[in-house]
Amino acid sequence: MTNTTASEIIPLPRTYLIALIVFKSFCLVFGVLGNIGVIIYNLYMKSEKTQTGYLVANLACADLLTCLTIYPTWIAEFGMILSGVRSNQTFFCKFSYTTSCQFVFVSTLTLLAITVDRYLYISSPLKYSLIMTWKRTYAILLSIWICASLCTPIIAVYEEPTKVRTSCSGPIVLVLIAAMIYVFMPICLIFYYNFKIFLLARGQVRKIRKNRVACIHDIPSSSFNSSTSASEMHSRHRITREMKAIKTFAIVLGVFLFCLAPYTSVLLVQSLVCNCVPTVVIILFGDLAGVNSIMNPIIYSMRQKEYKNCYLRLISVIRSRLI
Repeated sequence: MTNTTASEIIPLPRTYLIALIVFKSFCLVFGVLGNIGVIIYNLYMKSEKTQTGYLVANLACADLLTCLTIYPTWIAEFGMILSGVRSNQTFFCKFSYTTSCQFVFVSTLTLLAITVDRYLYISSPLKYSLIMTWKRTYAILLSIWICASLCTPIIAVYEEPTKVRTSCSGPIVLVLIAAMIYVFMPICLIFYYNFKIFLLARGQVRKIRKNRVACIHDIPSSSFNSSTSASEMHSRHRITREMKAIKTFAIVLGVFLFCLAPYTSVLLVQSLVCNCVPTVVIILFGDLAGVNSIMNPIIYSMRQKEYKNCYLRLISVIRSRLI
């Protein structure tokens, strides 16, 4: 590494670079601990191992790898900029942008798999165990990583640095194809199946309410035994649990789109409309996209106390090790 040359443009002032290093360091630590907690809970601590839990763990694995690769790379790059050291921008572009695309693709495909899994569970509860076997679950997880890896070598070949440091670019056609296959199409399918899940869940809630009213009016109190009440309570509890899971997943999806949409939009504008988006905007929106990797553990802990207990136990173990 050598000192920076005068022709190399630095897109951010020194104060912003320091702030971003601090912010990315916090995201690195918090994201690693949070996603490890999600993986440990779903694979080891959860009393009932489910296919959905393994898909959620796969989503956390993609976020964990994002934290372990992208954040250290950018922290090191910003640190070298502050130190006046010139880095290998070709390697930086090929590594950071390729790995970030890889894990975004894994995230979108996993979100689609979770959506289809929930749809099958609600639409065909009696056949669900026959459809979503463990063998098929493992095959889905393997297929997600294989499909997400098909385009990344091509991105690595064609991604090149620009005159502005930390700014990279690739062929427009490649950007559009990758965005269409791995982002837009999965998100459209996710919205479609989530809408169907919402309709099915709402219909089941209404059906339970109607059955409850019919039982109260038509069945004598002596005939309304404990087995009928227990069956009704079990159905209501299952629907309530599923509705909470649907809402939690909707929040996860909403946060994912909120973090990713601005960055994807400016890249498309930069590629299709004009080369007029300031590099500082692209970098800041890229940071927003990276924040998604730490948000899911926060959402899970706010929605389910089991995750919060898992995080507290993980923190206590780390504290005991350090002390």
